[in-house]
Amino acid sequence: MNQQENYFAILGLPVSYDVSVEQLNQALYERLRLAHPDQHAGAGEAQRQLLEQQTRNLNHAYTVLRNKPTRLQYLLQLTHPGFQSIDLHTYVPNSFLEQTMEWHDWLAQSHSIQELEARLMELESMEETCYVHCLSVRDNTPALLTSYAQIKFIQRFKQQLQRIIREHESYE
Repeated sequence: MNQQENYFAILGLPVSYDVSVEQLNQALYERLRLAHPDQHAGAGEAQRQLLEQQTRNLNHAYTVLRNKPTRLQYLLQLTHPGFQSIDLHTYVPNSFLEQTMEWHDWLAQSHSIQELEARLMELESMEETCYVHCLSVRDNTPALLTSYAQIKFIQRFKQQLQRIIREHESYE
């Protein structure tokens, strides 16, 4: 991958999962300031178009890297060629699959909004634990893919739960 395609390089940051939001914001701000049209008032049309493209690249890199799921997915693509063709289901332990089945059975029952919100908080905590685990196993591809697959399962279930919570709130 060349320097222009690497989102971390576009923002002048190290290739790392643990880049903070503050670092991302500061890098984006500094580079956008340098590319701002006011800094290049006498530039020709070609230079302005180049700066506009640079701004689009900066914004896209920031959008991908600012949230953990897309940053992790991007890092896996960057560091593990062929990542997109991997069947993540093969990396999910049976015990975790059984747990997701229990979640779906639980969800099929009637619950108060407080119970639903408590389960959502539990899932958010589990998701964060998986992200932390990704940091500790980043050089162990199977373990990294296992954590990533679990994150994807958790996110799908969270989306279902959030939809049900919104429906509950609209009835109240």
